[in-house]
Amino acid sequence: MIYIMSDIHGDCTRFLHMLGKIEFSRLDTLYILGDVIDRGTENLKMLDYCMGRKNIILLKGNHEYFLQHMFEDESFRQQWWDWDGENTIRELDKLSRTRKQVYYEYVKSLPLYVELEMDREKFFLTHSGYDADMEHVVKDGEIVCLDTMQKLEDEQHYLLSYDLHTMPASLKFDQRFVVGHLPTMFIESGRPGKIYRHTTYIDVDCGNSSRETGGMLGCLSLDTMQEWYL
Repeated sequence: MIYIMSDIHGDCTRFLHMLGKIEFSRLDTLYILGDVIDRGTENLKMLDYCMGRKNIILLKGNHEYFLQHMFEDESFRQQWWDWDGENTIRELDKLSRTRKQVYYEYVKSLPLYVELEMDREKFFLTHSGYDADMEHVVKDGEIVCLDTMQKLEDEQHYLLSYDLHTMPASLKFDQRFVVGHLPTMFIESGRPGKIYRHTTYIDVDCGNSSRETGGMLGCLSLDTMQEWYL
């Protein structure tokens, strides 16, 4: 089975509970669409868990990029701290320089997207989805997301983009996006924190770090489209 989760935000305890709920095994594959760190209190534990398992593929989210960027530019530390990075930074500060380097190399190597095909439907797994400011590549009247992604140069700009959620539903892509980044209860007023299915994308960020406003941790099976929540 192929499972999708996103935006766990340092909540390793609930994440492990979800793995038990879906009966995740070594025969399954889990794609996490970024943002496993920040806000919560088990940030490095989440990174350790992802690093240690070949059948869990973590994609880079903006919060993983913040960690990477701080190592490349120490002046970014305060900005990341203000962007919900306080708990992760505190955890990192307790470590040796060698151990910190391990986390830096890991997040730097994370992919921005993965392509999958299930039952002849093509899926484009990524954190934020699309940056409309980038050049559109059009073939046969359709915007082709893969070619655009290959031209990606500004990771931070892309990973912070919410453009996919505001683009007209009439636009067509050659693949269906599966994304996180924007908690689903913020897509429509009064919407519960559950997986959101749009004509061009599926958003699986159910707002685990915003549980006080109705958020949950969600998980989607890409094989059966079954949903689980905690």
